Amino acid sequence: MDLVPNHTSNQHPWFRAALADPAGPERGYYLWRDPAPDGGPPNNWVSCFGGPAWTLDAGSGQYYLHLFLPEQPDLDW
Repeated sequence: MDLVPNHTSNQHPWFRAALADPAGPERGYYLWRDPAPDGGPPNNWVSCFGGPAWTLDAGSGQYYLHLFLPEQPDLDW
């Protein structure tokens, strides 16, 4: 068994619902931030595997946090 309490898959129903409805309750399950003034990621955090720890959701214009891979969005505990 692999229990990972800090993130889900980007294919998980919660995350898919968060993408589909930015005003829905599932949006609050994850960490979302507005872009920096230059339009880039909200800060300079780097993921454990390199590259930014933020990925833009073009549909909402906000970034979501993933401390590992973009396919593993972090939950907002």
